[in-house]
Amino acid sequence: MLPVNSQHPTTLIKDTLLNISKQRAQLWLWILVIAFFLLRLAFIGQVELTVDETYYWEWAKDLQMSYLDHPPMVAYSIAATTMLSDSELFVRLSALILSAATSIVFFYLAFVLFESAFIALFSTFLINVSLLFFAGGIIVTPDTPQIFFWTLFLLLFYTALEKDRLSWWVLAGIVLGCTFLSKYTGVFVLASAFLYLLWEGRYRKQLIRPGFYLMGIVALILFLPVVYWNYTHEWASFAKQFSHGFSNKGYGLRFFGEFLGAQAGLVNPFFFIAGMIALWQGFKFTKSSPQWKFCIIFFLPTFLFFLEKSLTQRVEGNWAAIAYMPLFIMIAVLFTYIQQGIVGGKVIKKVVPGLVWTGVLVGLLATGVAMAHVLNPFLPIPPKVDITKRLSGGKELALKVDEIYKEIASSQESEKEVFIFSMRHQLVSKIYYNLPDKQRVYYPEPGYRYPSIKTLPNKGDTGLFVIERKRDESTHLYFPYFENDCSRVGEQIIKLNGEEIWSYYFYKCEGYKGGLFDD
Repeated sequence: MLPVNSQHPTTLIKDTLLNISKQRAQLWLWILVIAFFLLRLAFIGQVELTVDETYYWEWAKDLQMSYLDHPPMVAYSIAATTMLSDSELFVRLSALILSAATSIVFFYLAFVLFESAFIALFSTFLINVSLLFFAGGIIVTPDTPQIFFWTLFLLLFYTALEKDRLSWWVLAGIVLGCTFLSKYTGVFVLASAFLYLLWEGRYRKQLIRPGFYLMGIVALILFLPVVYWNYTHEWASFAKQFSHGFSNKGYGLRFFGEFLGAQAGLVNPFFFIAGMIALWQGFKFTKSSPQWKFCIIFFLPTFLFFLEKSLTQRVEGNWAAIAYMPLFIMIAVLFTYIQQGIVGGKVIKKVVPGLVWTGVLVGLLATGVAMAHVLNPFLPIPPKVDITKRLSGGKELALKVDEIYKEIASSQESEKEVFIFSMRHQLVSKIYYNLPDKQRVYYPEPGYRYPSIKTLPNKGDTGLFVIERKRDESTHLYFPYFENDCSRVGEQIIKLNGEEIWSYYFYKCEGYKGGLFDD
């Protein structure tokens, strides 16, 4: 419950916003959700898919119980929205829908926790102006469904604690299972739930009651297909992710600053600092507020895990994305406490609101500028760090591949065929998605990565090999699989604002001997 301090003088924000009714807040919530939905909708179909998106799109063409890199939820999401079309808009539509649904669920999570319509609305607004969440509603990745199910689980888990009915525990278990099916890091939400029960005496009795364990059993049942897939594929996905999460190359600061910088950039630097202050202040309220404990425990362990891992290896910025939803609630609560005079200290009272409002302004401006730049690049950003690079060049590359493919095919003997292949799975999907005629593009040892590849090239066929110029020294590795040496038949340089962003070589390899594609 939100504390009230009536001794402090009223201000405009206290009179109008802090006391906003739930009904009016829900109206503004729908305005907010619809506005951001339409903004994203107008954008997502105008830019190319990233290589990861084309990779997940390939998964969606042949649904499996799991995949090498991730559990299957992202593939299921894309499959659901591409039944009518495989255009960029429909591939990304699941991200758009899930981000809108996440905003709604997040609003009710914040409201249930602190019983304040203002906190619920303001925290929902904050996540939508953060780069992390806004981009997650545009680019479809495994993080998108995971953040939705993670947020929904928090709401259902807290409700199950409050109502203590088995039906709520079962619902929480179903959603927890969907979190596991989205990404393996979903295990952190279960660990945090267990830690919360240990920490909060009010709910500790649940550790000896059946509800919590029933929830875990339901989640495990839903996750069993992923376990079975791994069992039938030599535990390939588990091994890959375990090596990601637990490899240790020795402690050092090489990646530590990189990780913190990435977190601050994705969340919004001002929100990140405000969030750390809110976390620090939040510990002062944990003795009397189970809600503060709830937010802290579902943020801090996950964040600290990846922070520690950054001392031993590179940690991608999005890996900790799931942890930040409770942090935004803490920011909104601390902001509200300051407005009500509950939190003392002149520095806190001045710094936190300044950080929050600056973060809002920077978030809105950065989002607008970034979208404009992606559509029509104008910022003097070096190509190596320009995100536009990831959203460019796929169609241009595919047209060049298609042109060379048809040239080779037209000169072939009638009984011989031409096939396209590359050594990098990202390039395989990028080319395949953008090819006008959708010729199959092959990848060495495709079994685990590309279950959609059902037929393989025939012996004697001619291969068109595509490779990035910077990796050209690896081309010779594929010569032994062909009767004749591979000869370079073309190259391509793709530019952005006059500067090179991608470059490729194309090789014609005659007389395929077999053995390259699990055959």
